[in-house]
Amino acid sequence: MNVKSNSLHLKRLEEKGIVIEEIYKYPKDNKIFIRTTDGKENDSVYKSPKIEKNFYKNKKRLFREKNFDPKTFYTIVATKGDKTHTCSECGYSDSLKEFFNGCPYCGANFTINYSNNKSYGRTLKELFSFKWVQFLCIILPIIFAAVSIYLNQDIETIISSIIAIPVLMFATYLFIMTFYTPIIFYRLIVYKDVHTYTIKYNDEIINNAKLIKDVQTTLLNDYYDENLYPKNKDLIDFDILDFEDYKYRYKNNKQYIVLKLKIRKYFSNGNKIKRVISKENIYVTMNPHYKEKREILRKCPNCGANVPPLKKSCEYCKTPLPSTILWIIEKSY
Repeated sequence: MNVKSNSLHLKRLEEKGIVIEEIYKYPKDNKIFIRTTDGKENDSVYKSPKIEKNFYKNKKRLFREKNFDPKTFYTIVATKGDKTHTCSECGYSDSLKEFFNGCPYCGANFTINYSNNKSYGRTLKELFSFKWVQFLCIILPIIFAAVSIYLNQDIETIISSIIAIPVLMFATYLFIMTFYTPIIFYRLIVYKDVHTYTIKYNDEIINNAKLIKDVQTTLLNDYYDENLYPKNKDLIDFDILDFEDYKYRYKNNKQYIVLKLKIRKYFSNGNKIKRVISKENIYVTMNPHYKEKREILRKCPNCGANVPPLKKSCEYCKTPLPSTILWIIEKSY
């Protein structure tokens, strides 16, 4: 008998018949770690970047993703070979696959780290991408040569037009870069990264890595909730590619940090996986109910029942409960 998952993410995958395989590589000795959403592979991952993700249906691979940020490291504690797993933090035991994204009860055993020598997010190569310059340098001379040949189709014009293409490419490059160079310097001056740049909240410098982790944790719990995100009803997975920018907002004497996220989403429709990259603004604020010490169990203020830390409401009387993480999302669009 198949036991239905408690995770909204895993439930969605079960409904779609999709199994996700994630592959990590330890940088020092190139050791490979594999984790799957069905729990058949559950390696312990230690400070390793994700290098590949595969989507399977009926043991047939539908889609492969290999584009991941090499500066993002994961540490995930697991028990190799066991069909059930027990969380080292709270003692909760459940099916192995329930721990794919960490403990479903207290959120432990899932850690994201960021390289200290390189910032998280965009690299300078990505920031100053010249792909559009290269495209124009190739296409414009070819168009010019084609028009010249069309207007005068003698052999001399054809030969001279073909010979002129590389010269025109170089001239086009110099012309474009003459005007684009000031933009390059401007981007370099204003470039900032959420992980390395100083962010303040109520005039206090905050832990940027903690902010990123909490946003990731909240989205992992909420993104598959059709009541919160009705457009995500066919969503089966997502990756935060970059924190592109942030701004400060104040409303009702409350400060918000508005993060601009670049998110890669995967939607399932039959035997097809659709990959969509979108940008979203996330309003984040500090949780007034946050306690630094982890609470393994909370008491419902209405009925007194024990409630797991990650639950948003009491499982018995449905009373809403405040979040237990430091940074909470209040709005996204």
